[in-house]
Amino acid sequence: MTGSINKKPGGRPKQTITESIDLKNLHVEWDSIEEIRDRIRDGGDLLIPTKGESIPAILSNSSVLQPLITRMSLTQTKPLPIVEPLRDEVEAIYIKNKRGGNTESVPDVVAASWKIRKLLTFLKTKVRRQEVSSAS
Repeated sequence: MTGSINKKPGGRPKQTITESIDLKNLHVEWDSIEEIRDRIRDGGDLLIPTKGESIPAILSNSSVLQPLITRMSLTQTKPLPIVEPLRDEVEAIYIKNKRGGNTESVPDVVAASWKIRKLLTFLKTKVRRQEVSSAS
């Protein structure tokens, strides 16, 4: 973790801290969740297909997001995961369940990685604004 203070012209100083979350063995954690493991082994995707980023989309995919949210919460700045390592973990969960590992699955892995990051971005924005959802 490194830190510095940048001052924008006419603005207040903004401290920048570069942190990242550790995604190592995330695929093992996902595989230990029966709901995710069964869905992938039955031919489904890691994420339940939803339209856009919304509270229902987050609720539908909470089992996938929860390990990432926990890892984000252990850092000071709550950084979003970097897509490249996240992509590696998504691919690893597919390979572990005898899927993927070929050029045909690459677009699905890339799309799932970006969708996870977008859902986490949406969730982080809601939390920062303290917008409480009425959905359970």
